This record gives sequence, structure tokens and C-alpha cells, in this order.
Amino acid sequence: MVHLVIALLICTFLPILLKRDWFRKKTGTAITQWWSKRATNILGLTIIQQGKPFESTSLIVSNHISFLDIIVIASTSPVIFLAKSTLRSWPVIGFIADRIGTIFIQRNNKRIVHTIKKSITTALEQKQSLVLFPEGTTTIGKTVNKFHSGLFQAAINAEKPVQPIALHYKKNGGIDDTAAYVDNDNFIINLIKIMAQAKTEVQITFCDLIDSKNLNRVELASTSHNIISRAVGIST
Repeated sequence: MVHLVIALLICTFLPILLKRDWFRKKTGTAITQWWSKRATNILGLTIIQQGKPFESTSLIVSNHISFLDIIVIASTSPVIFLAKSTLRSWPVIGFIADRIGTIFIQRNNKRIVHTIKKSITTALEQKQSLVLFPEGTTTIGKTVNKFHSGLFQAAINAEKPVQPIALHYKKNGGIDDTAAYVDNDNFIINLIKIMAQAKTEVQITFCDLIDSKNLNRVELASTSHNIISRAVGIST
């Protein structure tokens, strides 16, 4: 609870002190990563990292299992996120997400998707790496759903590479489905279950970059999907 209050204070006062786009500035990214790393400790997460995040700008794409995914990725890289518009209405969390530069999307609105694509392209052109969950939903981790390809066009337009990230929550050599936040799960109950565990182990694999110059958006999506599936041990 105290750490959540700290997040509220950060998101309230840093925009005043550091002005517009504070989350992109060196101080802002450092504080965001510090908060995220501290949050992983509080939540009992043990992060096993393989590979390294690209040091320059990229469109980062990942499989999606839990709300924890955002904290795990944010603890390793100075990034902003694309999230469903419904997150914006969540008490406290929606406010924090909005203040740290999250771009919100209504996936079933094609006109808004076009606008969002432009926003992602602009962010990439301004040297801000952005995380996209192209499945458009969460799974328990036994599968990687088909990737929606539309927003991959932003990487092509901005002439930036794509870096796939594979997330895998593990327990006793298998999948830890306690961490999964799917369907109609209750956020509070899910959070309590996670914190009740002795530890929650998550492996994050930063895969090799994909050059966006010679691929179309469908090929980028398919290639990313295959790479992530192999990284988490799922055959395609």
C-alpha cells in the first residue's frame, strides 16, 4: 500500500517538476524503473532474465499473461506501454498508467486504431521504445494466441526494429497459472493469491531484433509470434 502511495505521489508531482513527457526524461525513467523493481520485490517476484533489451529505440512485443507483465518489463527497460482503454477507468492504477505515458486503445474501433498507430509511430520517431501485447488479451501461458498485425506497421513507418520478449511464469518445472490474469478474474483476489505464494518466478527472454525494413506488418507479426512461441517452449 505504501509503495502504491509513492507511485501516486510520483505521478502527481513529477509532471509538475519535470514538465511534459517527464517519463521520457532521464530522471523520470530512472524513478519509474526504481519503482517497478521495488514493486517486483514487494510482490515476491523472482525475475530470471535472458538476453538483453535493445539499447536504442524499438517496438517491443510480448506475449501477455498477467498484469504483472507490465511491472516485470518496466523493471528492466525504460519503456511506455500500449494498453486497453478499460485500464484507464481502474481506480488508482488507471491514473498511474495515464501519467507514465501509456497509450490507450479501443481495439474494435478501426478509426481510433489508425490514430493510435500514428501515436506509436511518433513515439518511436522520438526515440521512445514502446511495448505492445499483440495477442490483445491474456492467456494462462500454455499457448501464444495469434498476433494482431495492424500496429506492427508503426515500426515500419518509423523505421525501427522489433524486439520480441517472451514471458514465462514457472513453478516446479511447469507453468505457474496462479500468476495468470484471464477472463473474468478478480484483480484483488488474483493479487492476494500471488502475494500468498512464497515466490512467483518469471523468466523474461529478450529475443534477437527483427529488422522491419524488409518485412510487411503481417510478416513482422508472424515472425515475432514464432520467436516468442519457441522461447517459451510452445511449438508453432
